[in-house]
Amino acid sequence: MLDVDDSESAGTRNQLGITAQAQYVLVDSAGQIVTRWFGVIDEAQIASEIEGLLQS
Repeated sequence: MLDVDDSESAGTRNQLGITAQAQYVLVDSAGQIVTRWFGVIDEAQIASEIEGLLQS
């Protein structure tokens, strides 16, 4: 979790391109953005994305 209101997270926010609250980023082990969600997210969708990463 990244607190977008915390000034200490500015570097990470900029690196990931996070500009607003309710934005979620899935990052792989190499630090690459796999996918991005805005607003309300579905737990099943996140689980599916993670399972896909683990299988690759």
